[in-house]
Amino acid sequence: MPGDRDAVIMTRGQTPRASFSQNISGVSAASGGKVFAGYTDNNRIESDKGGLLKDSYRWVLGHDDFKESQNDTESQLLWIKGDPGKGKTMLLCGIINELTAATAEDTTTISFFFCQAALPPALITHIRKDYDKAGKQLFEGVNAWHALSGIFTSILKDPLLQRTYLIIDGLDQCAHGLPLLLDLVSEDSSANPNVKWIVSSRNWKDIKQSFDTADGKIRICLELNENSISEAVTIYIRHKVQILAKLKKFDEELILSTNGGCGKHPSQQELLEAVRCHLLSNAHGTFLWVALVCDQPKKGKARNANKLLNSFPAGLDPLCERMMGHIQDSENAEDAELCKRILAVVAIVYRPITLDELPALVEIPDPVSRRDRDLADLIADCGSFLNLHGRTVSLVHQSAKDFLLKDASNKKFSVFPQVVKAIHQKILFRSIQAIFETLRRDIYNIKHPGFPIERVRERNPDPLAIARYSCVYWVDHLKDCDSDPNIDQSLQEGGAVDVFLRQKYLHWIEALSLLRRISDGIAAIAKLGSLLQVSGQNYTDGF
Repeated sequence: MPGDRDAVIMTRGQTPRASFSQNISGVSAASGGKVFAGYTDNNRIESDKGGLLKDSYRWVLGHDDFKESQNDTESQLLWIKGDPGKGKTMLLCGIINELTAATAEDTTTISFFFCQAALPPALITHIRKDYDKAGKQLFEGVNAWHALSGIFTSILKDPLLQRTYLIIDGLDQCAHGLPLLLDLVSEDSSANPNVKWIVSSRNWKDIKQSFDTADGKIRICLELNENSISEAVTIYIRHKVQILAKLKKFDEELILSTNGGCGKHPSQQELLEAVRCHLLSNAHGTFLWVALVCDQPKKGKARNANKLLNSFPAGLDPLCERMMGHIQDSENAEDAELCKRILAVVAIVYRPITLDELPALVEIPDPVSRRDRDLADLIADCGSFLNLHGRTVSLVHQSAKDFLLKDASNKKFSVFPQVVKAIHQKILFRSIQAIFETLRRDIYNIKHPGFPIERVRERNPDPLAIARYSCVYWVDHLKDCDSDPNIDQSLQEGGAVDVFLRQKYLHWIEALSLLRRISDGIAAIAKLGSLLQVSGQNYTDGF
């Protein structure tokens, strides 16, 4: 059977329905019997987490429970669980790398969910049978999950299926449909002895209760492997200190702060040992804490060693408070407010946004909003809460989002000066504005209405770049505004949404088509129809 190498499949931070729908709905008569999937950039994940050190994850490969999960044919579900920042994602990245190297001479494809190596042509018959009957509607609507999970189970039970690894990182980050996903993993983990599941999550009670019913499960609790984690963190700290040693600015400032600018300079080894000891005494077995602290000198936020050695408290929340306090105490009050606006928006958007989209969603004054360098500087001013990877802005970790949303309740730093739904409202109205200012008829200048969408190429520069996020998610933000007088008014005749539907509706549909997001548009129209009916509008039949 072709494609007999092991497959490594990975998903992170996606809802079950979105994962299946995105990756299977590409099946068509023109696809040549292959399933197309969005690939996970494993190197990017490793980079965002501060780099992958083999010595920091090697311990899990020799762990008795891990070896049992790999060698015992009846042990098909390995659950790695631990508190935030304990290195679960990096463990899985390491496991993926090791499995990839061990299972094939060539590189095994890693995908968000499905990859071509995981589904040889013989397996596609499970999908074709149902797809030929129902068409793409099989993957849309309220029955999508049941249809797709049934197909997935059928694939797993195929006796011809070769040895396969299903790896899911961050189960707790599935914001919607988590019970469905947990049931799927619990029930299907024993469907085929050739399939091994490796999953990770935080120590959530509902996840434990679901996996209690699974057969052949093995748990690795990071908190119960404190010595191994501590040793791994020590190795990680040693690596980070070596990187800091290469920053000449850091060394000079460390010398000055240590000696008050005079006297005998300590040796390089003494300087590095002081840094290492401080990190070791405050890390408390948390990789994320080390990564965040060591990121400060690179971003120019540690003016001297005292700030590195003394100002960063132990624990993730205290560290986040320290970073937030640094933003709030900035000498430039305007930049501090801009950082808060950016953090508030990035914390609640439905996907990472780009530098092109950022000024459309956050009120940023000109000319800053038009210059990538200035925008990148603003992202850097947000401390270590944000990553800028290429042109994409994202939160450094789920813990950063948890902290910011918690601040939305206690108002300590006023990242959210109003309730969260007020931020949704701002994003909504700025999205509508971006759509109005950007969209026009035939924006790609295709000229022929019947031109095949598969032959349409993204433009460079792309006239849709600014409004991509807004086109797909503005209705979701409208829905999350809940009942509000301003929103109710916008839905009435002459309101912002009413004017949008009358003037830009067709341009919006065209843009969704060019973005290959028509299915999202259909879901958005259904949500919008419900909202309009509640508001008393009578033209939803036109949808």
